[in-house]
Amino acid sequence: MKQYMRIEGLLAVVINLYVFFLCSDLSTAGYNISCAILALCGIVFYMRLRRLPSLLFSVKSFYVLYFIFFSSIMISAILLGNKTAIEQTFDYVLLSVPMWILLFSLYIKKNNDWGIWWGYFSAAIVLISFSLYSFAILPWGTRIMGPFSNPNRFAMVLEILIPFLIAIWGHMQLNKRVSGFKYTFVKGLMVLIVMAAIFAMLLTQSRGGIGGLIFGIITVIAIKYLQQQGINNNKVKICIMFSILTIFFSGIAAVTIGTFHRTYDNERILLLKSTYQMWNDHKLYGVGMGNWKELYQQKYILPEAKEPDLPFPHNNAASFFSMTGTVGGLGYLLFSFGSLMFLIKKIDECPDNYYLYAMVCVSVAVFSHGIVDNTLYNKFIVRMFFGMWGITLASLQYYPLKK
Repeated sequence: MKQYMRIEGLLAVVINLYVFFLCSDLSTAGYNISCAILALCGIVFYMRLRRLPSLLFSVKSFYVLYFIFFSSIMISAILLGNKTAIEQTFDYVLLSVPMWILLFSLYIKKNNDWGIWWGYFSAAIVLISFSLYSFAILPWGTRIMGPFSNPNRFAMVLEILIPFLIAIWGHMQLNKRVSGFKYTFVKGLMVLIVMAAIFAMLLTQSRGGIGGLIFGIITVIAIKYLQQQGINNNKVKICIMFSILTIFFSGIAAVTIGTFHRTYDNERILLLKSTYQMWNDHKLYGVGMGNWKELYQQKYILPEAKEPDLPFPHNNAASFFSMTGTVGGLGYLLFSFGSLMFLIKKIDECPDNYYLYAMVCVSVAVFSHGIVDNTLYNKFIVRMFFGMWGITLASLQYYPLKK
């Protein structure tokens, strides 16, 4: 029994570290080591249990979507027969490993709020510190990028980070994990960090990131409102929400283009035209992951284009359709919309699960931002995105269904 408790304690610490490195991107070695230890712990516990976690069989509809998405892009690469495409696509599939690592780890260590909380909040503090330091030393108006290569990348991280900061705190309150002075201190710290993260998001001046986060919040509010009105038909909810988001997105886009126009906006339009032509020439399997930039420069770049070194089109759907063809593009769209429907259905079953609301917000933010940028192609963003899916799926084991 004592040995089991020691292993559980070690698991909590390693989960903490893994979440920290997953969300902060400070150390590749730290991420890999904590990932390996968690995988080893999972194998040990599985050998003790002699059975697969029951949770694996309770969310089959999501796993079907997951399998369709990743198998579609892998099949397109294999049928294309291009070595680079196969290697790059396989590496991309491996980026979803954090989902399985956290799903199994949190299944073993039930209600491990503190492990996730400290890892997540520590990562948030580090990232926010980077942004505030940059804000203090750089000239006024400079776009802040934190520890990342550009402001849009930092905005992608924050649009995932902020909803889960709130969800983790809500989960801890729901389970009464803090009280008294400790509650007051942690609540104050949480409010401060969330406000600082929102401020950091504004400092990135990323139109896609800010707009995506707003769309995600509006979607969650709409779901909650429809729930309170007794509208339980998921298809009706989806139609109403997409109608609201379409109207809102159109209004924001019009204001943004008119007020915050940037020199590269026209370049994005040229990029989409080139990408469409690339897809038109390789409809079924695409050009393969890892080949887009070379073909764009050799054959598809338009004469008016001024940025020849772009590695991919700034649009998720355009990326998947051009690189993995219609096969992979349809897989991406099915996963995008299907996973959102899955979350809405689970919210009806578990209305007090804050992680489900956070994942809805993140999904809408990532997919909305993905209209004007590649939110699901960068290694760090993809790992973090699927890591949040692992936390969300694991949370379903300790939230009771609605009676």
